[in-house]
Amino acid sequence: MATADRFFVWSDSISLGIPLIDHDHQYLVELINQLHEAVGRGDEREILETVLDALVDYAVYHFGREERVMEACGVPEVAKHHRHHEAFARKIADVQQRFRDDRDGGIGPDVLYFLKQWLEGHILGEDVRMREHVAGNPAAEQAAAMVPRLALQLPVGSGVPTLDWQKLSVLLIDGNAGFRKVLSTILSTVNPQAVREAAGGAEALEILRGFTPNVVVCDWFLDDMEVAELIGRARSSRDALAGVPFLVLLGYEARDLAATARAAGADEILDKPLTAKRLLMAVAAAATDGAQTS
Repeated sequence: MATADRFFVWSDSISLGIPLIDHDHQYLVELINQLHEAVGRGDEREILETVLDALVDYAVYHFGREERVMEACGVPEVAKHHRHHEAFARKIADVQQRFRDDRDGGIGPDVLYFLKQWLEGHILGEDVRMREHVAGNPAAEQAAAMVPRLALQLPVGSGVPTLDWQKLSVLLIDGNAGFRKVLSTILSTVNPQAVREAAGGAEALEILRGFTPNVVVCDWFLDDMEVAELIGRARSSRDALAGVPFLVLLGYEARDLAATARAAGADEILDKPLTAKRLLMAVAAAATDGAQTS
């Protein structure tokens, strides 16, 4: 989408000069834009909830990283900053819960403008003031890098293995381009080697002729092909794809089909709406299992 059409446009003028923190802000801007686009398209609730959940997950994660940087650089008023973070976290959690509870409701312009105005105020009104303390400061870079990626902030004993995310390749298959974009954006937070997208089974098989993903994430309902056929044809097409893991997405209306999906060859079932952590944890587990069995 052209920059002029974006609900929230990122500008280098609000860069803090710390790549990881700037990346966090750009990611939050992108999620707000995707929520705005999904509302404008009239997307189904599970897509809206997935974007909203990702926004909440990443905002809380970003706050922790930002406060770590402030403490490392001796930025004044860290406690005040923390209170502002907590206030926003409570507000957005309330928005999230009200959306979940009201099955007939939606996300209105008031929520979108609240998110936009909050992030603009957060960056321009609060974060920019700490630029003089953190820009070009090696302590800031080190502190930001010390905070694990969102996907790795998991409980001890969670069973999710260590993965070299920068070697990860994923194929996303879903007929809804907006939902593919949401999943791709979530995956972008771990800097994967490659993420390819397909709208259906035929396009996916064409991509797989020259692309060997570590994991395939596929919606159960495809317009042009049954998932069982797609999995069978993909795994038999080349030796390199014989054991490729398939994570199958099931929406509200299809959750009773989990056993059917597993019988069709799915290695894992992912329910929509999907949190960022759930997607990343499942991809990490599947990629590692696939590597061990290949």
